[in-house]
Order: sequence, then C-alpha cells, then structure tokens
Amino acid sequence: MTHVDTHMVEWIHAEIDRFGDQLPPLRQFILSGGGTTSAHLQYARAVCRRAERSLVPLVRDEDADPQAMKFLNRMSDLLFVLGRYSCMKTKHDELTYLRPDTFVNQKWERKKL
Repeated sequence: MTHVDTHMVEWIHAEIDRFGDQLPPLRQFILSGGGTTSAHLQYARAVCRRAERSLVPLVRDEDADPQAMKFLNRMSDLLFVLGRYSCMKTKHDELTYLRPDTFVNQKWERKKL
C-alpha cells in the first residue's frame, strides 16, 4: 500500500496560502490560458485531477492510502493557484467566463489580475 506523509499535505496547504494570499479574490470562473507557463500549470492541474479520479477505486479497495487522495486534491489546488500567480507575475490577462445570455452567444473576456 502507498503511504503519503501528512506533512506533505500540510506543506502544500501552506504553499497554497503563501501564493494565494498574493492574488486578488476570484469573482468569476477562470478559463485556462494567460501565457505559456500558466497554461502548462493549468494542464498539469487537469492531469492531477485525472490521477485523483483514478485513485478513487484504489482507496475504496484499501489498496492506496486515503492521504494520497488528499495529497492529489491539494496538489491540484496548488497548481491552480500557481497558474494564477504565474499569470499575474508575467502580466498576462486572465480569461474569465461570462455566462451567455443565450446558448448561441457564448462569451468570455480577458481580465487583468
């Protein structure tokens, strides 16, 4: 069985706070993008989420440590925050989703951090 140290999860949580505290609060849904580094971090987040979903049956069958789920969940959150942080530091606009008035006219807009 795999084992994930709780200190690893706590460290990631602290990093989320450290970088997240430097960012403006979210008021809208953010789409991936905002420069190459930010896009790569958002892609890594998607891969991390996929790994988290793949781990569910292993944890359910007690073949994996439940802490591994917490680790992947927090790592995914950290990658999201780092993507936003990278966007801010490289002075790229964030692409934010605007709910369409109709299903025909889906819209989004760029917004500076």
